[in-house]
Amino acid sequence: MNEEVLAQRESAGGRIGHMCAFDGQTCLMYVFGGYMGYTDEMQTNYLSSEELWVYDTLIEKWSMRRCTGETSAADIPTGTSGACCLLNGCYIYMFGGYNEEGNSNQLYRLNMRTLKWKLLNPSGNRPLACDKSVCWHYNQRIYIFGGYGCIPDTDDYNYQFVFDPKSHWHYKRGWNNQLVYYDIEGDQWVWPHVEGIAPLPRAAHAAAIVSHQVFIFGGRHQGLRMNDIYSIDMRQMSWNEVMAYDTNESIVPIGRSWHSFTPLSDQQIVLYGGFSQDNRPLSDCWILDIQSMTWISINLPFNKPRLWHSAIASPFGEIILFGGAQQNILNFNNLQNTKDLYSGEIITLRFVPKSLLRLCLDASVLNSQSLQKQWKYLPKHIKRLLDLRKQTLLTNSAGS
Repeated sequence: MNEEVLAQRESAGGRIGHMCAFDGQTCLMYVFGGYMGYTDEMQTNYLSSEELWVYDTLIEKWSMRRCTGETSAADIPTGTSGACCLLNGCYIYMFGGYNEEGNSNQLYRLNMRTLKWKLLNPSGNRPLACDKSVCWHYNQRIYIFGGYGCIPDTDDYNYQFVFDPKSHWHYKRGWNNQLVYYDIEGDQWVWPHVEGIAPLPRAAHAAAIVSHQVFIFGGRHQGLRMNDIYSIDMRQMSWNEVMAYDTNESIVPIGRSWHSFTPLSDQQIVLYGGFSQDNRPLSDCWILDIQSMTWISINLPFNKPRLWHSAIASPFGEIILFGGAQQNILNFNNLQNTKDLYSGEIITLRFVPKSLLRLCLDASVLNSQSLQKQWKYLPKHIKRLLDLRKQTLLTNSAGS
């Protein structure tokens, strides 16, 4: 990988609707795109896809790398929010989203070795242009479900589309429940046949894949933010309603959109935050027990509302949240300071104690005055981790 690191800023900064992918082998989280605020002309301030921000979850440190186009600048995604993306092998794939020209149904690929973007042109019928959809990877296929976007340009489609009467008259949009996949090896779009009753059209929902099962939770359908759960068996290609919409807030999370829903293990999925039916940013945390299909409410030692953030599961038994909105995203005009809306904070939900390696790194750095003379005898990769971790701890403690 290109090791160019740009140090103009120390972190990815506040943003919402960004794209995020995680490499479990290197423990690196990748962040790009999204938006923060508006320009003087009241245009959305989309953040560049040329800047790939990298967060090392082991040493808790940010760096930034510059990306280019494989053949030209046209290969680089324009500033985008609400796209779905994932890492497969040495590539990040990004589909759809919303940019200055409206909804997109373009598919891009970033080579993580060369840091070059490429605009792909698969054969087959493209998905509907939309944002706020979800995606997952299974058997060399990238599946895309749902979203909010343009009206279909044909009457011949095998999914549901619900028009949003509140969308702008010159750009009519709505919710869909399309399910389509990109065949990586065949470089083509495929519309699979799926048994069972599909979930209602929705957007800003979340998906979690555990083994051969994909679980879909919540999202917005017309005026309703839901808390239902559907699953799709990827071996049988069949939908199943696991849990219907429920208003009993004592035993289930309330309906929401723009939340995160992240597998912690093969038995548990962690739900965090989102946007409620009455337009409240949420800070609650729940665990879904997959075996019993029951919800467990988690009491956290802090209250940090987040919506339209990102979340990944690290190999250390943690869920790491980044970015998102901290306040009502629909109440932008009444904010005293618009910068308060956008979070650039990392939130770590730790469900197991820190590993021995990480405890030793922290202890060695905190006691570096007495121990640092011995660091030269350590293996090079451990010494490098200590040096980087020391920089992080010194930066985080500055001014405190």
